[in-house]
Amino acid sequence: MRTPPPASRRGTIAPLMALLLAVLFGMMAFAVDIGWIALAKADLHNAADAAALAGAGQLMDGYVQYNLPGQTNKNQILNAAKKAASASAKTFAGYNAAGGVPSLDLRNADVEFGFTDAAGKYTPEPTYQGYPNTVKVTVRLDGKANGSLGLIFGKVFGKHTTDVAVPAAATIYTARIDSFLQPGPILPITYDQNFWNGFLKTGLDPLTGATAKDSQGDPLASIFPNDGFNGEYGLISLNDDYASGSKMAQWADKGMSADDLNALTTRTLVPLSGHDANAWDWAGVPGKKVGPISNLSAHIGEPYLLPLFKPYDPGPSGYAPGKGTGGNYDYNIVQFVPVTLYDVKGTVTDDLGMIVVTPSVLMLDTNKYALTGVMPAGTDPAPLITSFTTPKLTQ
Repeated sequence: MRTPPPASRRGTIAPLMALLLAVLFGMMAFAVDIGWIALAKADLHNAADAAALAGAGQLMDGYVQYNLPGQTNKNQILNAAKKAASASAKTFAGYNAAGGVPSLDLRNADVEFGFTDAAGKYTPEPTYQGYPNTVKVTVRLDGKANGSLGLIFGKVFGKHTTDVAVPAAATIYTARIDSFLQPGPILPITYDQNFWNGFLKTGLDPLTGATAKDSQGDPLASIFPNDGFNGEYGLISLNDDYASGSKMAQWADKGMSADDLNALTTRTLVPLSGHDANAWDWAGVPGKKVGPISNLSAHIGEPYLLPLFKPYDPGPSGYAPGKGTGGNYDYNIVQFVPVTLYDVKGTVTDDLGMIVVTPSVLMLDTNKYALTGVMPAGTDPAPLITSFTTPKLTQ
């Protein structure tokens, strides 16, 4: 008996292929649009990061001025800082492109201010009241700004656009100088750490008891001569060796040299974190040398670092800044703070010789300084830190 031939299946492959091609085309279209969205998000991330960092960088000056004692225009300082931060954030957002938009627009409503604590917890305004240390931005491609992201193949399936928004936050961080990687402008003068902290709290000059301010309303402190002991008035050597008047003048004029820095490092005076906290071994220079005063008078308005010392005897009756007598008098340097030279009065030949400074803001270049105590601004337990590292992304 003959077996009948199999039924003909001719023509069944073509419809199946058409169906599979439709599915394949849909998957390809979906993959293309997903990649396009991912690219747009990556570009928005770059824009948001740049905008947040730029905005945060504008908070430093205002942070210091706002927190200095005796300020009567805090609202004005705060509003000016926030305006500058918003403008900078908007400018840097505009340097970026995403989703076919050549220059991204950042709305004022998408710039937010708040405070990030030492644990990384962020509290936005108005819940947080005070000077902010964080700028948060949201850069978007939607109906609110820059237009929704157009899809390439989604329109075939009725989906023409999608909305994308990316946030970023940046925080300003204070830091302390632990050591120097390059020589720089350091005053050959030292000042009591307790006096400085008291000055930052009250605005009162610890040596004169007076209140003095510059044209910006920032307090002034007379750092030389300070309360001396056995002929010491606050002058120190920047190479831990004997210093003549001419050498002191050179330091006042040009700061320490590479050889000076090498000497301080070799004698383990820096980094400060590696120095014995109870060792009074940084050489003082006795008397009132004419060099620092005469040469510093040519540098009014310029920034310097002021070394601060831990007093050997902080008591009011037996107060002693350092240890020793005469030419063998030593200090214990524990901190370097940025100041601006405000005034130099008189000469060392009379009792009118005086060096006056105001606290200043310093951005710490990590190519020049080794840092310690890096913390979100406003979280350091010290009264006020005015030196900053670069802002950091916190979202």
